[in-house]
Amino acid sequence: MPAMWTSCSLLLIVLVTFCGCAVTKPAEPAASPFEVSTNPRILADYATPIEKMTLRGVALGSPRSAIRPNRILSEDPNGWIICRDACRYRVLNDKVVTLGAWDQQALGQLGVNDEADIEALFGKAEAVDRVDTVSTKMTIYRFANGERRASWDRILNRLSTVNIGAAVATPKP
Repeated sequence: MPAMWTSCSLLLIVLVTFCGCAVTKPAEPAASPFEVSTNPRILADYATPIEKMTLRGVALGSPRSAIRPNRILSEDPNGWIICRDACRYRVLNDKVVTLGAWDQQALGQLGVNDEADIEALFGKAEAVDRVDTVSTKMTIYRFANGERRASWDRILNRLSTVNIGAAVATPKP
């Protein structure tokens, strides 16, 4: 009997060690020149069509189901899905319409150290909006007919996000 328990225990340890790691380890994004998380410079590269960009493997136009449920931290009534890995997606009518890069490590690779660097990187903004609430002070720069947006957080003095996709999207009736 003890030999059987030892064998079962050893088998259990091996299964947990090898299988457990595979289940809990987050998937790395596919190596692609269009993957924002591994190549964030494409966010400001107008030669890169936004339709080819992916954020952790999710592209504009992907179904909502392309976002793995174990990544999702929360959702809001405006269609934003906030993920544990600092990615955000806006989903309307079951389709991803906006990719939101919020990962400070990735955004840090863009070299935006002060607010003036945004237009130095993206070019002259078509529109600049200031959003001031009790808890937020943001300046939003809009480029490429609003399909590329960079937000500067005036409280933290840093690039907060770059959103790619539909500037204003409303659900179809």
